[in-house]
Amino acid sequence: MIFTWDKEHDEELWFISAYVPEIRVMEHARFPCLDAVAEALGGAAIWEFPIPHDFTDGYQPAFWRRPQANLDPAIRAASSTFATLPDEIVEPAIRRLQADLASRAWAPAPRLPRAQHRRLRVVNCLGKHDRIWIYMLCCDR
Repeated sequence: MIFTWDKEHDEELWFISAYVPEIRVMEHARFPCLDAVAEALGGAAIWEFPIPHDFTDGYQPAFWRRPQANLDPAIRAASSTFATLPDEIVEPAIRRLQADLASRAWAPAPRLPRAQHRRLRVVNCLGKHDRIWIYMLCCDR
């Protein structure tokens, strides 16, 4: 099984659009399309993996409804997304987020869905290979 990102999905994570659109460019460059992944595996079933608002994994999209977590340098350092971007991109974005949180310019809508970020996918090729593997697919070029 592969846990990966669907770069062809239209929905954009609000945090990326509002604060660090450079992530979109970087992720599109380093992730293969799902058809290529499935083809390389000799065929596969692909399922959507919606991220719940209280997802405990600390990777960058898991905080879509808890943006204050992105203010923590330790959380950003543990994120390959933030660790890859230069400070001159990340630091101004974090300052804008901090100001928006302090002024309440950013506040969760009362009816935000329980699972919103839907760009992640599980690719299942079980039965085609003799072992099970789970891997966050990310191909830097």
